[in-house]
Amino acid sequence: MTGHGDQPADKVGGVIKKGWGTFHGAGEAIRGNFNQLADSLLGGNKTGEDKNRNIAERGEREIKTGHYEGTGAGVTPADTDAERVNREAQGEPRNHS
Repeated sequence: MTGHGDQPADKVGGVIKKGWGTFHGAGEAIRGNFNQLADSLLGGNKTGEDKNRNIAERGEREIKTGHYEGTGAGVTPADTDAERVNREAQGEPRNHS
């Protein structure tokens, strides 16, 4: 008997999910590196540089692993809280907007 996860659709889904993680990671790496450079050129905002370095590093990990490290877009308050906790754990300061 075939177990769950052995179906062709599951394999295709895994490939798509990994591809999306890699694609998302590339975007995060570009965004983090660009914003880190902007922070350093426009007056040395150390907090911004650190935050953007963390974003770039997370993006690079996503490229290597194909695993999206976020929790989602925050469609519910619980999702938003989970994303905030995840980002703070990765060294990004809390946004007080």
